[in-house]
Amino acid sequence: MVAGQMSVARNYVYNTILQITNILVPFITVPYLSRVLGPEGVGIVAFSGSIVQYFILFGVLGLTLYGNRSIAYVSASTEERSRVFWELVLLKAASTALALVAFYLFLQVTSPQNLPVYLVQSTLIIAAALDVSWLFMGMEDFKKTVTRSLFMKLLGASLIFILVKTSQDFVLYALIGAGTTLFGQLIMWTYVPKYIEKVSFNSLRFRRHLRGTVRLFIPTVAVEVYVVLDKTMIGLISTDAEVGIYEMSQRLVKMALSLVTSMGVVMIPRMSAVVARRDSNLLNSYARRSFHFATYGSIFVAAMIMGVIPDFAPIFFGEAFLKTVDVIRTIVPVVVFIAWSNVLGMQLMVPMKLERRLTLSVSLGAMINFPLNLLLIPFLGAIGAAISSVVAEFSVTASQLFLMRKEIKISSLFSEFHKHLLSGIVALTLMSLISALPLPPLALVFLELLVGAITYLVMQKLFKTEINALVIAKLRSFLKRS
Repeated sequence: MVAGQMSVARNYVYNTILQITNILVPFITVPYLSRVLGPEGVGIVAFSGSIVQYFILFGVLGLTLYGNRSIAYVSASTEERSRVFWELVLLKAASTALALVAFYLFLQVTSPQNLPVYLVQSTLIIAAALDVSWLFMGMEDFKKTVTRSLFMKLLGASLIFILVKTSQDFVLYALIGAGTTLFGQLIMWTYVPKYIEKVSFNSLRFRRHLRGTVRLFIPTVAVEVYVVLDKTMIGLISTDAEVGIYEMSQRLVKMALSLVTSMGVVMIPRMSAVVARRDSNLLNSYARRSFHFATYGSIFVAAMIMGVIPDFAPIFFGEAFLKTVDVIRTIVPVVVFIAWSNVLGMQLMVPMKLERRLTLSVSLGAMINFPLNLLLIPFLGAIGAAISSVVAEFSVTASQLFLMRKEIKISSLFSEFHKHLLSGIVALTLMSLISALPLPPLALVFLELLVGAITYLVMQKLFKTEINALVIAKLRSFLKRS
């Protein structure tokens, strides 16, 4: 094994630590921000951020995924790894420079309200140009990216409490987010010399990457556009307050979902290496295990959110965001669909270089999402966008299952689905019954989560699910080594 590479289990634990931090930090900052900035302030930052994201998307050109995969392919050779690294870094620098110029031209032409927020968030385009996390992911060295992210999250949270004091401080809030992101990317460059050496500029071959980046750029655009499009369309069709409600709803769901999809980041380089060795049996084994884990984790997360959200939302978001209860209950099925599509798309299609299929599946989601948003947002606002997202994500996952039916035995992926689903239903039912108890709100939330989690795990034990036994064994092994 190449120096610096680690086991999938260890990398998953590192990534899970990061995802837990991604959950815990917002648990501290979101209640504060929702009360200080209100739905409108949150909505202004979210809407302007969605606009900036389009320019980042076109500037990055799918290079993050492509770079992760490309580095994994050449991880054994320092010389070739260095050449690939510099080729991709310079390509991205050129493309993001064009994106930054295009963004400033866009601001000149449109003259949007709250211009300072847009100018502050343009820093994110520069941060995207400097992002080299794909190098460390490709080398399966997640410790550095996790350490960096933990530091930046804590720094950002501290600055929010120090600087954001009134509803007019939304520009400062945007500046904190963009500034810590940029600083974090700069820090990662100090670790680059461990894996990368200097190469002659004349030895670089940029053109060999153009086809690969474009092939990954198209599905990346399709995915990101319809993810960001929701907030953009709510802002254009409805109000900033509705954007704020949708943003907070999405943030809570994504916080929980990140625990499940973190396996995808870990598995891409490992899957790429298996594909390079043409080991189809091992690939199928990894795919089955990863899909089972995604099902196990996502149904648990969805059940916990559904059961606790009516009592949790007023405590967490405040009275101004009570509509998030209906939005979150509507959108929560995407947790399962995204977890599945993460395995099928990111962990299988990308390493197998089946980008055309990935493009087709996510393009279908985008084509469904856009007209549904046009139809539903004018009448239902954030709830309409949530319905559109659920239908779109289901379409993506269903099409990916169909497109991968010859490479992967689909029936094996769902062999224990009914056990996970029943475990989730039983847990959700008990949580709903507990919700009627005359207890203080915070005590009620803790009791619901405790009973729901214990019920889910007990049901898994009774059903003797393969993945539950594997997860427990891996955790015990890791704790012993630690």
